[in-house]
Amino acid sequence: MSLNRNLISKQVLAWVAVFALVLSILPYSVADQTSDEYFESWSYELSDTDGDDQYDTVLFTFDPNTNVSDYVDVEVNMNVRDSDGNYVGGDNEDYEIYWTEEDSFEMEWFVDDCDDWDSDCEGPFNFEFYLYENINGYTYFEDNFTESNISLYETTIVPEGIIQIENGVFSDDDDGYHNDIAFLSHMKDYEISNVTIELERKVGTQWVDVGSDETNEEGELFFKNMTSGEYRWFATYEGDSIDAQSHTFVFYSATSDENIGHVGFMDDFDGDDDFDDFAFYRVIGNGSGDGWNINDGVYVELFYAENNTLYTEDGGDGGDEVLMFNDVPEGNYTFNMYNESSDGDLLQSGWMHSYGSLNTNYGEYFESWSNHTEDTNGDGIDNNVFVKYNPDTDCNCSVDINVQYNVYDADTGMYVDFDDEDHEINGTEVDNFETDIFYPPRDANYTFEFYLYDTSGDNWNYEDNFSFTVYLECDNQSNYSYCDSDEYFESWSKHTEDTNGDGVANNIFVKYNPDTDCNCSVDIQVNYNAFSNEANDYDYDYYYHNITGTEIDNFETDIFYPRGDGNYTFTFNLYDDDYNYEDNFTFTIYLECDTDDNNSYCNYDEWFEDWDHVTEDGDEDNLDDTIVVEFDPNTECDCELDVQVYMSVYYNSSGNYAGNENDVFSINGTQVDYFEMEWTSSNSSSYDFYFNMYDEEWNFEDSFWIYDVYLYQTSGAGGPGDEDEYFDYFYHYIYDADEDGHNDTIDFFYDPDTTCDCNINVTTYFDVYDNGTGEWIDSDKYNHTIYNDDDDSFYHYWEPLYNGTFDFSIKLYDEDGNIEDEEHYAHVELHVRSESNQTGEDVDEWFDDVDHRVDRDLLEIGFNPNTELEGYTNVSIQINIYRDDGTGMLEDTISALIYSDDYDWIEYNWTAYEAGYYYFELKLFDENNNLEEEYYSDDIFLKGNESDNQAWFDSLTYTVTDADGDEKNDKIFLDYTIKAECEDEMQLLLILDIFNQDLVMIDTFEEYLILQNNEILELSFIWENNHSEEEITFFSVLEYLVDGDTDGEIIVQDSSNTSFYLSVFDHGEDFTIEDVTGRDTVFEGQNVQYEAIIQGSNDVIVDWDMGDGTIYEDALKVFHTYQDSGTYEIAIFVFDENNYAEEYFPIYVMNMNPTILNIMMDETVNEGDAVSFNVQYQDVPMDNISVKWIFPDGVIDGNFAQYTFDDDGEFLISVEVMDDDGGVTMEQRMVTVQNVAPIFTEFALPSQGEQGVALEFTIAATDPGDDTITYTFDFGDGTAMLITQNGNATHKFASGDTFEIVICAKDEDGGETCRTEVIPVSLLEEIEDSGLPGFGFLGVISALGAITLLRRRTH
Repeated sequence: MSLNRNLISKQVLAWVAVFALVLSILPYSVADQTSDEYFESWSYELSDTDGDDQYDTVLFTFDPNTNVSDYVDVEVNMNVRDSDGNYVGGDNEDYEIYWTEEDSFEMEWFVDDCDDWDSDCEGPFNFEFYLYENINGYTYFEDNFTESNISLYETTIVPEGIIQIENGVFSDDDDGYHNDIAFLSHMKDYEISNVTIELERKVGTQWVDVGSDETNEEGELFFKNMTSGEYRWFATYEGDSIDAQSHTFVFYSATSDENIGHVGFMDDFDGDDDFDDFAFYRVIGNGSGDGWNINDGVYVELFYAENNTLYTEDGGDGGDEVLMFNDVPEGNYTFNMYNESSDGDLLQSGWMHSYGSLNTNYGEYFESWSNHTEDTNGDGIDNNVFVKYNPDTDCNCSVDINVQYNVYDADTGMYVDFDDEDHEINGTEVDNFETDIFYPPRDANYTFEFYLYDTSGDNWNYEDNFSFTVYLECDNQSNYSYCDSDEYFESWSKHTEDTNGDGVANNIFVKYNPDTDCNCSVDIQVNYNAFSNEANDYDYDYYYHNITGTEIDNFETDIFYPRGDGNYTFTFNLYDDDYNYEDNFTFTIYLECDTDDNNSYCNYDEWFEDWDHVTEDGDEDNLDDTIVVEFDPNTECDCELDVQVYMSVYYNSSGNYAGNENDVFSINGTQVDYFEMEWTSSNSSSYDFYFNMYDEEWNFEDSFWIYDVYLYQTSGAGGPGDEDEYFDYFYHYIYDADEDGHNDTIDFFYDPDTTCDCNINVTTYFDVYDNGTGEWIDSDKYNHTIYNDDDDSFYHYWEPLYNGTFDFSIKLYDEDGNIEDEEHYAHVELHVRSESNQTGEDVDEWFDDVDHRVDRDLLEIGFNPNTELEGYTNVSIQINIYRDDGTGMLEDTISALIYSDDYDWIEYNWTAYEAGYYYFELKLFDENNNLEEEYYSDDIFLKGNESDNQAWFDSLTYTVTDADGDEKNDKIFLDYTIKAECEDEMQLLLILDIFNQDLVMIDTFEEYLILQNNEILELSFIWENNHSEEEITFFSVLEYLVDGDTDGEIIVQDSSNTSFYLSVFDHGEDFTIEDVTGRDTVFEGQNVQYEAIIQGSNDVIVDWDMGDGTIYEDALKVFHTYQDSGTYEIAIFVFDENNYAEEYFPIYVMNMNPTILNIMMDETVNEGDAVSFNVQYQDVPMDNISVKWIFPDGVIDGNFAQYTFDDDGEFLISVEVMDDDGGVTMEQRMVTVQNVAPIFTEFALPSQGEQGVALEFTIAATDPGDDTITYTFDFGDGTAMLITQNGNATHKFASGDTFEIVICAKDEDGGETCRTEVIPVSLLEEIEDSGLPGFGFLGVISALGAITLLRRRTH
């Protein structure tokens, strides 16, 4: 078998190659100058895919790299040229690269992808690679390389699949007769030779052999100059039958209109690379005059070959060139092609194969729909509605669709509701669906708009829609309805004060009376904002009120003091308790700032007079790592005042935030004030620096940028000095290993790396602490040998010995014991692994809480056993009490019935008869006597009951805190409650000794006490760890001084000791809240990072109130999205152990215009057709959207519009999408309206004529575009053409002959429809149209290709 991949229309597709070449040489921008990207390495490999011992494929492997420590987006383009420099192919891809990673990518080129159709494409080839950096939509050239003289050869691969045989009858020679029968054999875009065609002609009732032959290298075969008649043919390849029996007919004549050819053909006509499009057309004429007329004046029936059922049928009117069936599903089909109509002559019957469609858009629509309402309160008016709909498809298959609907208040146009549903439908089934029930929020007319989209492919295709309007009332007695009341400003007034007596107001407050039509209490919010462009001043506030429709509710604002002189516009907005907008009022008033009023702050202008910078080597490694910026802030005030200067740092390559610094400076308008700020880099990278200046009232004053400053990482980023070790990644995973419903295990995964290009020994320490008490629990350490930034994945896991919440500290040390990196995880809740494997009926039980208290000799033990069982279960608790030397004092067991996670508190009391130290043990058993949990107490001192004078710790509590805010406990509160029973009084000494982890005393406290009988004394100690971070032990002893002093007899009364792991307390500094960054330019729906600028110390807790009901806790930076535009106030609350501060910052959130996502319309239409327009848009959920379509002579409101163009031409239409805050987005589209020729509606001619007798002709036509129609009559007898406006004509023939009459209807835009009739002298007879041309099969298809681009798939 041999094949050829020549394209059908080489000239047409050659233009495609020229276009691709132009794209390949379009200039890109030069390098961006801020970073350097380059090809680190590259290589290529040749391969022989078809096994013919000739290379046909090349695979390039390359590694692009960058010099910035960040991720970079790049594009790589490959251009392929032949030895003459002609562009013959290429490829391009986008990649993301990182500076420390080896990024290996591949590109492959197959010689059969060659776009050079004028040669055999055997090379040698030159390959050019270009590297570009992509930044914010712009492309910058960075690097390139070339590999030349690579020889590749076309493949001889034989495709597998079904061979398609096309048939046509046309003129392939110079005689102009359509009597040459042509065949084309191919498989997709491969032409196949050596296919045998056997042709027979029907003579009478017999079939006579005409001959047989094989297709040539181009897959073509011709039988020329065949006589008129019916033919049938058979195709075989290598002895196997290809097609079913097919028929074709030859009609040719010397008369042009009777000379008819016809072609049926399969290819990829729509460019989808799927070879599933069938084309049919006829060829009329002999090539003389205007040449051949190729048109769609045929009627075709398509049948499924396997069952001979109809797939589809269609016909053309001759107005187009080709009758197309696009995207035919994969399979075998038979067809019948008729001339003009299904009643016309059969031209062909044959067989075609579709190789399968990649386009699944078959045409979907709403077959039917209905709405269903309900009157729930019986007043005769509907209170809810739902919709049933039946979507359908033209495809005999399953199709995925999406149905969306919008609900609008038809009276106001405001958006009310939205929903969408995904469905799968089948063209052979009835698919009925229904919406949820819609309950109206108020009494109104509601418009429902439904839209149907085909979602089978990658894109959503709009298919159909319907809409309706219905009046609904809200039923406030229904449990499903929420009826919205109307709130409004009943009245308002403004009140000003002239504080300096100059006749101009200097402050203002407003009184207002909000009301509601609901006879009930309603919560509302009133927001106001004041703004002056002249004074560059703005303010806002908001108030919450509860109002009643039956009362007068008067409220007033705080007094507003302007910061400058100017006109101020005040806008008040009223919102209900669901934050629905209800009402507003606005006014403008002129105010002046009173400089002598203590309540006023009059704003001055400050600016940066000058600035400069240098870089320095801070760590003495010969590489600059620090920037020092010098600047001179100035003011127009002849006074001294403070300004705040903020330096924000960003990575130059990505724009990501990198750090900040801030400070306060005192300046004077009469002096030159130079100050410095510096910042040190932690990475080697290029940075941008943004400086902001604020005045004392946090008004923004001025800013400047410093761009592209390269700084090196400190401590060994390439220069001399100590290397840096760090965790390249560190993450943890918490899970339930025993599947008892409680997490019991934590896994750690980490990769330590080093900047040294060598082997380094490092140690990782894991320390575990009890989150509630701060006590150290457990530790582990691991030694590793690492090399540079190799990927070393290590693993560690930990399980607790008791149920609790734990903190984890992980530290990385180098081989010299220097700490290099650390990680912390807090508040990790873990349970002890269950003893059982949780199979069968066994569930987990545990002690949810255990506690005890001491009353002299009485030990009171309390505990709460819990179970994961959803119900009751029996448990038993074994209680053992021991002396501190291990002597058993008690062994007892009690039973209890507990329920799920209820609070089942159980108490047990025991009395000691001798003074001393004791401890107790608790064991919890389930109903199957399985041990579930154990608990051991610390040593407890009990007095015993043998002494008359006794004192003891009635309670002793320890409270461990993080005083300096570094997430490490460093401070402890010890609260003692001491009680005594004695005959008179007792002199006591309380001693608190504090020891480090080596049990060396580091602090001590003593307190002398005198207690009367039954007296209770409360005493506290506070201790901060100012020593070192370690485990600290607190030992408390209560001594009875029998003789009144420490020289006499001393009897120990009580004692206690416990240990905690404490960090060193950092006293820090006093702090102030300077600013909140991120407020300058904020839009609704935008996720913005805000940072609280704290002066003095960052070791504080920062809480946020964003002013819209959102609260953030313990965060210096937050990301927040305001859902609607308006003026808000951000409240910042900052505190540590010693200080507290709060500040309020206004923020104005600007409206974001709606975004138009997609405009669904036809850009080329016919005059007189109703054209559909639809738009998809996006905005924040709080905004209501209205849509307006602007056409040449009118405006239509709504997402969906239909419009009819009455005339041809190019028309500009606009769609305007507006939200309820005034944001508008408009896009325009040009619609090309094509002229449509008139259509005959009446064609009355005389049935016969006689020489010299006047004949009446009555003709009528309509024009879809409402154009003026002119009628022309050519009577064929040599007389002048008759032109009329009404279509009526009278004519006398001067001789008796047969005349060919041509009657035309022509509109004012040149569209013309003609009809030819032949009238003999004695008989008027209508002759059917016929006629044909003649030329080669590929030539016919090439002519078709000039109309419909026949794209071949490249390999």
